[in-house]
Amino acid sequence: MDITLQLTSPTTAGTYRGYWKLKNNTGIPFGIGSAGTKSFWVEIKVTGSSSNTPTKTTTPGTPVTPATSIPGTVYDFAANVCAATWYSGAGQLPCPGTDGDAKGFVLIANPSKLENGTNDPRTGLIAFPQNINNGYIQGIYPSYQVKTGDKFRATVGCENGATSCYVVFRLDYSVSGSSSIQTFWAFVEKYEGQVYNAEIDLSALVGQNVKFILTVLSTGSPAGDRALWTAPIIYNAGSVGVPTATFTPTFTPTVTTTATITPTATVTPTATTAPTTFKFDFGTATSPVGADFTKITEATAYSAGGFGWTDLAGLESRDRSAVADPLTRDFVMHSSAPRTFRVDLANGNYTVSVTMGDNDYAHDNMVVKANGATVLPDVDNAAGAYAANTFSVTVTGGSLTIEFSDAGGTDPTWVVNSITVTKVP
Repeated sequence: MDITLQLTSPTTAGTYRGYWKLKNNTGIPFGIGSAGTKSFWVEIKVTGSSSNTPTKTTTPGTPVTPATSIPGTVYDFAANVCAATWYSGAGQLPCPGTDGDAKGFVLIANPSKLENGTNDPRTGLIAFPQNINNGYIQGIYPSYQVKTGDKFRATVGCENGATSCYVVFRLDYSVSGSSSIQTFWAFVEKYEGQVYNAEIDLSALVGQNVKFILTVLSTGSPAGDRALWTAPIIYNAGSVGVPTATFTPTFTPTVTTTATITPTATVTPTATTAPTTFKFDFGTATSPVGADFTKITEATAYSAGGFGWTDLAGLESRDRSAVADPLTRDFVMHSSAPRTFRVDLANGNYTVSVTMGDNDYAHDNMVVKANGATVLPDVDNAAGAYAANTFSVTVTGGSLTIEFSDAGGTDPTWVVNSITVTKVP
């Protein structure tokens, strides 16, 4: 199958790479690789016109200057960092976080220390995923009505010195009234001394009230994954001249000293209504349990008002004791039939994070359903690899059911290491 697209290059000289996925006829995205989960890419080099200076042609990562973005800014994600609710697979995170927190953290960077060796005076956000293989971190921002002419703009890269950084940046969103989180844009970034200037047209969302979500995912090991969003904003050229308070001479102190208590932020409801989080560590009766997690074995049967397997027949567990991490060393499994884990919850919207993998064996074609709907259609893992996936669900009947099954392939077994369910405020 051949697909032809007409693309328009940026006007600034440099090297640009865009990452792509396709969707099947049911709307499920797919890419390349054995699991079909990796993006393919298009890379172009813009040489610029004769009027371009040598600096522009030899420094593709030069960020958009503040003078260009300040007048049209209509929403500043860095200034409102703590108006967002931040999560990882370990649950809700504090904002700002603590550098080195294994659960993941978000920090305010001022100046932003870019991987090309320069300091950008614009404020940025350092986002570090949960410290597990394929970990993630995401900030869910308050609802925003997208207007004609709105564009998302940010300079993305790794923090200077984070030489092992290898992450995926994603701009996700959730339309108000829907529990579905969708990816609007994604970019794979590896530390190579360059940064990328993203400018994403939001025309497809005009008129809708959406919650934008800044997401960063590790591509395997999280070691050194200090992802840097520099000056992430929504700007609109048509708003130039309209008074805004996003970029003003007092911009820096607003972010660093009052972002968590400013009267206009939505952090107050977060502070007063903490989300309910349920954490389940699946394994054997004797294997260690992750901190703040509840042990689930093959014998944990569901009871009303609680949680557990609705059918225990054929369930088994394994402990790969050579693995140090208590969440990934062990798991519950089945080699021939689907089984459902149920947890009773208050009605509402939730994010669910599921980790699946086995240190000793590869598993393929694993399928996950939530309340009867397929949310993960094909999870494939090599031996020693773990897939950490997050999806959204709406609970309306007082319970959440998560069904695990295997659709065939070279291995008939499905496995589950951990589940974290977090209520979205």
